Formats: sequence, C-alpha cells, structure tokens
Amino acid sequence: MNNLEDEIKEFALSKGADLVGIAPISRFDGVPDGHKPEDILADAKTVIACAKRIPNAVVIDGPATSYHVMMDIVEDRLDWVACEIAIFVEQQGGLAIPVTADGPYYDWDAENLRGRGDLSHKHAAEAAGLGRLGKNSLLITPEFGNRVQLVSVVTNLDLEPDPLIEKR
Repeated sequence: MNNLEDEIKEFALSKGADLVGIAPISRFDGVPDGHKPEDILADAKTVIACAKRIPNAVVIDGPATSYHVMMDIVEDRLDWVACEIAIFVEQQGGLAIPVTADGPYYDWDAENLRGRGDLSHKHAAEAAGLGRLGKNSLLITPEFGNRVQLVSVVTNLDLEPDPLIEKR
C-alpha cells in the first residue's frame, strides 16, 4: 500500500502535473513576512509543489502569440491541478490552500512591473526537490530544464519531505 505522500503525488500526476514534490515549512526560513506558508494557512506544515512543462518548440521557434497562449493554458491547468490537490487533501482529513500559478499580485512594484505572489513557487519547488535555482534565478529541473511553470499547495498535513537536489 502506498503512503499518503505517494498517493498525493500519484493523484497530482494523474491530474496533469509533470513533477510533484513535498517540502516542510522549515525549508522556508528567511522568507519575507507576508510570503511564508504560515501566512497563507496558519497551521501550515507542508508545501506541495507542482511543475508542468512548456513545449520546447514554443520557446525555441514559436511566435510570441503561441508562447503567451501556451503560458496561459499551462498556468490555468496548474491552477486546476492545485485545486484538485487541495480537495484531495481535504478528503484525507487535512486543510489545503492552492496558491495560484500567476497573479493576482497584491504586492506590485509598478515602477519595475514586477509582482510578488503570496508564495514564491520557484523557491517552493526548490525546497520540494524539483530542481535548483540557476544563475538566471529560474528553477532548473533535471527533466525539463527551466521550461516549466509552477504552482504550490499549502497544507496542514505533516508529510514526509522529498530530498533536495544537490548543487553541482
């Protein structure tokens, strides 16, 4: 029989995620106030991070219109996956809050046209063992490089974390 961690990962993959990892909130030490898992869910213990790949040709050769549409599709799919994971977690007796893949941003820097979400998905994904942050500040996964979009689910379930990917 699978453990709950495996069941959550299998469920997320069956719903369309390409990668899934689990991080304890202790791996979020040093995160600015207002952007910690506990700021999203008071009794948070774990963050479930998911990634969905972006088709290579869209990035390499595709027109900008294809790229933007593809990003919207992938982000919408990730939001749906995160919602489904939250419902699955509730069915297991926990609480979970999905953090949207992109916007809205309540912490918006209009001068630099940059927003800060409720939780950094790339830091959550690194903390969940999906990849490492590169010099370009993007998450780089062993499977797909940096051609992924991310989403996170904060839960009060105390789940066994995945190992971190070692720096090279």
